[in-house]
Amino acid sequence: MMKWRRRADLTALVDPVEIGVRHYLDSLTLVAHVPPGAKVADLGTGAGFPGVPLGIARPDVEVTLLETREVKLAFLHHVIIALRRPNLRVARTSERLETPPAERFGLVVARAVADIGETLERCADLLRPDGQVWVMRGPSRLGEADEHGRARYGVIGELNVVLPVEAAVRRIVMYQRRPE
Repeated sequence: MMKWRRRADLTALVDPVEIGVRHYLDSLTLVAHVPPGAKVADLGTGAGFPGVPLGIARPDVEVTLLETREVKLAFLHHVIIALRRPNLRVARTSERLETPPAERFGLVVARAVADIGETLERCADLLRPDGQVWVMRGPSRLGEADEHGRARYGVIGELNVVLPVEAAVRRIVMYQRRPE
């Protein structure tokens, strides 16, 4: 990742320990909570977080890394080839997801998103009818109201996790798609 960091605009972080905590450990907070054999989409995966660490830690889970930018897609293809993980794959997606994928997911995860409501709308065409969206929030976003997407989704759970080293709190808000 460090070799591609600047070229692909993967992260602003330069300290390997900080990258380890803020990206890898943060991503691994999902591992114990994802159902066995789940089909997961990582929306706007960027450098592959949380999807790549999840796929490494949970070989029983199929993870599709969804990204819009070509340079990040090239990086992700490189990572998957190097890791030789059959449960990881990459797919290009448009900003608006005009064309829903043929495959629907039981779970969509989104990390470091700007707007929860927009993220939930983008997930609608990705999810199975009973699907869930898990939005990962950092410490600066913990106080955000979870009023987003109430017509289409209901909040079914929340996890608050304290990361080691920096003792930062991460919050995972879990949304369940409502029956149509």
